[in-house]
Amino acid sequence: MRYRWLDYARGLGIMFIVLGHTAPPMKDYIFWFHVPLFFILSGFTFRLRDNESFITFFKRKCRSLIYPYFSFGILAILLYWLVSGESITALPTWFFSLLFGTNIDIAVLAAFWFITTLFFTQLLLFLLIKWLPKKGVIILSLIAYASFYEINDILADTNILWALNLVPIATIYVVFGYYSKDFLKKKDASLATWLSLFVLAFLLFDLLAPYHFQFDMRALTANSIVLSLVIPIAISVLIIKLCHFLEPFELTLLAHMGQNSLVIMLTHYFFIEWLRLHDISSWWLNFLIAFTASYLLSELIASTPIKKILLRL
Repeated sequence: MRYRWLDYARGLGIMFIVLGHTAPPMKDYIFWFHVPLFFILSGFTFRLRDNESFITFFKRKCRSLIYPYFSFGILAILLYWLVSGESITALPTWFFSLLFGTNIDIAVLAAFWFITTLFFTQLLLFLLIKWLPKKGVIILSLIAYASFYEINDILADTNILWALNLVPIATIYVVFGYYSKDFLKKKDASLATWLSLFVLAFLLFDLLAPYHFQFDMRALTANSIVLSLVIPIAISVLIIKLCHFLEPFELTLLAHMGQNSLVIMLTHYFFIEWLRLHDISSWWLNFLIAFTASYLLSELIASTPIKKILLRL
C-alpha cells in the first residue's frame, strides 16, 4: 500500500536536505532533523518478507541501495570532471573515495554517506529482528546509540570506511520508525498541536538562552545525548503528522519529489558544486537552481530507459 502522506513527507524532507546543503542562515536548525527524518521513514517502510534469508535480503538491498550508490556515483564523478576542468589524474582518487565510501576528495559525493549508512543499518536491523524480541532490539539500539557518544570525540576527525561509525546513531531512528508504524500512520490533530508547541518552545529557548543545541549527524556534532534523540524525532513526527493533514489534497509536485527523493539525494550536490564553480554564492539561488535541476533530472530519469541503467528497475 502506498501512502500519499509518506510521499509528501519525503518530498518535504528532500527539500530540507538540499536547502541545508546550500548553507542558509537557518542551516543549524535544518540539520537537527533533515537526515533523521529519512532514517525514521526508512524504518516505517522496512519490511521482512516471509521466510526471507539474510542472503536474499542482502541481495535485495544491494540492488535498491548499493547499485544506485555506484551508478550515480560514477555518473557524478564523470560529470564533475567534465565541468570542473580538473586533470584526468584526479579520477583514480575520486573513484577510490566512492569505492570505500570516504567521500572526502570530491564534494559531489558528499551526500552518498546516507546510502551506505542506511544499507548497513538495515542489514543490522534484519539481524536484530530475527534474533531478538522487540524489547531486546530497542534496548540494544539504545545502548549502541549511547555508546556512539562515548566514542564521538575519538571518531570526530576520522574518516571511517563506508560511514560505518554512523550506523549506531542511525539505528535508533530506524528502529523508532519500524516499531512506531501504527503511531505514525494515525492522523492525530492533538498530537500535532502539542508537538508544534513543543518544537516552537524549544526553538525560542535555543534562540534566547545561553545554551544552544548542536546536532549534525554526518559531522558527529552533538552536545546532548538526550536532545539528539528527542528533538530529531519530535520534529520528524511533527512533519509526518502535518503531512497527514495534507493527504486529502492532490499535491502532485510534492508527491513526485518524494517518489524521486533518492535520485535528488544523489544528484543535487553536483549542481551545488557546479554553481560554486561559477561563483554563485547566494544560498537561496543555489537552493532554487540545485533543487529544480535535480528534480527535473529525476523526472527525466524516471521517464526514460536510463532508469533501468541507473536504478536497475
